[in-house]
Amino acid sequence: LMYWANCSGTSLVQRVYLSENRLCYTGYSGSMDERVEFAFVLLRLKEYSVGRRSICIRGIFTRKTKDAYGTHQKNAFSKTLWIPRTFPVEQERILLDFLRKA
Repeated sequence: LMYWANCSGTSLVQRVYLSENRLCYTGYSGSMDERVEFAFVLLRLKEYSVGRRSICIRGIFTRKTKDAYGTHQKNAFSKTLWIPRTFPVEQERILLDFLRKA
């Protein structure tokens, strides 16, 4: 019961945005004062692959996080994103077209 009480409300919410010819991966986890928000912006794509359950994107990103202690930013670092394949078919096609062109 204590484990459940400590972890309740800490699910992860993720979103992928394509705008102005850039990919932005945002989300948050936790709730209330434990909430952490994040945003990764793709600066340069190294490679991507499509698996049965996820899309793997490797590249150079910027990161901005916000939590109870303030906002923090990190510029130009290597990262791998594992994005679950939960998009409607048309949205996934748009994402994959964007990655092919990047």
